[in-house]
Amino acid sequence: VTLSMLLEMLFSMLLAPVRMIFHTRFVLAAFLGWAATWNSPQRDDDSTPWSEAVKRHGPQTLLGFCWALLVAWLNPSFLWWLVPIVGSLMLSIPVSVISSRTNLGLKARDTKLFLIPEEHTPPQELVSTDKYTHENRWHALNDGFVRAVVDPQQNALACALATSRHREAEPIEWMRVERVRHAIKGGPELLNNHERLQLLSDPVALARLHELVWSEGNSAWLNAWRASVEADPHAPLLPLQPATHVNDATLVNA
Repeated sequence: VTLSMLLEMLFSMLLAPVRMIFHTRFVLAAFLGWAATWNSPQRDDDSTPWSEAVKRHGPQTLLGFCWALLVAWLNPSFLWWLVPIVGSLMLSIPVSVISSRTNLGLKARDTKLFLIPEEHTPPQELVSTDKYTHENRWHALNDGFVRAVVDPQQNALACALATSRHREAEPIEWMRVERVRHAIKGGPELLNNHERLQLLSDPVALARLHELVWSEGNSAWLNAWRASVEADPHAPLLPLQPATHVNDATLVNA
């Protein structure tokens, strides 16, 4: 913790003059009526290239060198008092590049540097959330769309989570019939992502497709479902046929 505090103080000292230059420029622009824009900074983990650092901090580095030379010519003894400022300006380019390196940040975290209290001693809420997220990724379904269509439990859950669209309208009903017919005829392999999303967003069509797959014993869907279950070592044991069928009336009464 002490080392992290000292390193953070060092970086704050090196970055303070750079922030001073940027803030001064924006304040002067506001007073003089110039167009001042403050774009949202990038929040990804891309490192700053040297070319970008030279472009952004080149004038500051030049200012630091000129300032140091002027003070050294006028009063060399006073230069030591300006080292925290002019030294930070002259080092602005390498500091900007080095402090943006992702690998250095990861190494610092591995050595427990620059950790906030929640990272050093995480509360139970964060520990439980991380555990729950890990379990969800570990138990991720293999080909979840096929599971949502064929598996009774997954189909009931997908129908319950979808937006309710139970009002009868001839164009909508015709589209449902065509989508279900196309899915039954071609099987899951011939459905693109857009067609799959259309079925998943319509609980009535999804329930009809589920019932037809089991009532007709559609081999394409059932074989794809069994292959999905066998390929997923973490999948729970599921029945090979549904205990009950989900139909439109069940959805309306739900």
